[in-house]
Amino acid sequence: MRKCVVASALALGTLIASAAAQVSSSAPGEVDPHTVDTLAQETVRQQKTAALTLAIVDQGRIVYSQALGFSDVENGVSATPASEMRMASIAKPMTAIAAMQLAATGRLDLNAPVQQYCPAFPAKTSPDGKPWPVTTRELQSHRAGVRWYNDAELRNLKHYANLNDAVRHFGAEPLLFAPARGCSTPATATLS
Repeated sequence: MRKCVVASALALGTLIASAAAQVSSSAPGEVDPHTVDTLAQETVRQQKTAALTLAIVDQGRIVYSQALGFSDVENGVSATPASEMRMASIAKPMTAIAAMQLAATGRLDLNAPVQQYCPAFPAKTSPDGKPWPVTTRELQSHRAGVRWYNDAELRNLKHYANLNDAVRHFGAEPLLFAPARGCSTPATATLS
């Protein structure tokens, strides 16, 4: 599974880079749809991907939007640009970019306790009851002590209506380590 996700992520990265080159080589707002379609079709074919949705935005305007494959393979339902897809780990760099943009404009304080932005995230304490404040910076860098997915959660398709519902899924669990004192990643949780 991990090899498949990594291969798909690499293919997606190649596709995005190629699409970006198409945008930058054209006048603003112009994209060669044939070239992007060809790259997308080749990616789907090579990776044996069920579906791919792709949009190119230039200066805040969607200049290309396309879907390939099936959003529901079993029932033969074609993907559309509006099809909902499980984002999995691609959400991490997208979230990081959004967080850095918010931080750069002063709308996100990376050193603030996470409860400032997500009140549903419960305050954390050490095993001996001392406060362990968690910051948004520590969450972004996997250094907050929050556990990684367990095996049953890896293929979770549940849609959470809002951030508070998602946090309730794991928020009450104890931290694996003191914030900023370790790193929790898919492969391992290590102490520093």
